[in-house]
Parts: sequence; structure tokens; C-alpha cells
Amino acid sequence: MWISKQAYADLPESISVREFAVNGRIYVTTLLNAKHYPKQELALLYQQRWKIELDFRSIKTNRGMEMLRCKTPEMAKKEIAIRLLI
Repeated sequence: MWISKQAYADLPESISVREFAVNGRIYVTTLLNAKHYPKQELALLYQQRWKIELDFRSIKTNRGMEMLRCKTPEMAKKEIAIRLLI
């Protein structure tokens, strides 16, 4: 099991989400307050994040880091640092 029984038991019974569309794209978020989180701003943030994710993918591919070989977070950080130095 990928999650402990206690962690699973601590999860809420349900999650409220807000769905909205901008320029024909549908977005779903748990940020429910539309006045505090306007849909145009959320869509822009999503687009910016998507660009960052694509950049991370390119960096990982170009540096041969699609699959890290280390088992611990500390060693993974070292492996990433070495790959970026190369």
C-alpha cells in the first residue's frame, strides 16, 4: 500500500472543488473563493506552472536525469547537483 492506514484514515471524506473555464480550457481547483482567486489569475498561474514543468522536463532530459539512481533525498540532491555541474 502506498499510504499508511493511519494516513488514509486521516483523509477527509470529501473535497470541495471549483470548476471554471477560461478560453475554452476547463480548470479545477480547491481554491473556492472566486473573489479572492479570480479565474483569469488562476488560469495564468496554471499556464506559468506548465511552462516551468516543461522546462524541468527539458533540463532532466538534457542532463540525463529522467531516472535518478539514489535512494535517499540527501543523495538525490547530490546526484542532481553533480549532473548540473557537468
